Amino acid sequence: MSDLRTATREIHRLAEQTPFAQALIKGTLSAQHWALYLYNQHSAYAAIESRVKFDIPDMQRSANILRDIAAIDQPGAMILTDAARLYVDHVLTLPEDLLWSHVYVRYMGDLAGGQLIKKLYAKHPHSVLEFNDSTATIAYIRSKVADADRAEAVRCFESVIEHFKQLGQLMQI
Repeated sequence: MSDLRTATREIHRLAEQTPFAQALIKGTLSAQHWALYLYNQHSAYAAIESRVKFDIPDMQRSANILRDIAAIDQPGAMILTDAARLYVDHVLTLPEDLLWSHVYVRYMGDLAGGQLIKKLYAKHPHSVLEFNDSTATIAYIRSKVADADRAEAVRCFESVIEHFKQLGQLMQI
């Protein structure tokens, strides 16, 4: 996995530097913007979870996202970005072995930086960032991504960057 982390370090940094990511990690998103972010996240997680059979319950994130969205009650925030649509289309065409690169990027992000974000958005529903056993979940992901495709992980980050750009435009960040 360290090869995967090394291979994605630079593009991961670029994703974190987008204006939307900066607003996210500063904790400045409104309830409506948080709902918009979650709605778009749901499309990605639902696509992955429709294709990958996970052996532990902590990996099922899309149901938590839907609960969070419902609790926020911001129906006007349900706008799916073009980047999210393209990402879902891409994920739905991938063989399962390449999907683990996407699991690495998205789920490990929730287990790492997502824990900071959870604290920043304590006032908004954030069950998507809560894990029953984060240590076991991290170990599970690491066991599955040992041979993950580095180029596909970079593609996932490229999609995240485009998605963040489009969210930033929608939110006028």
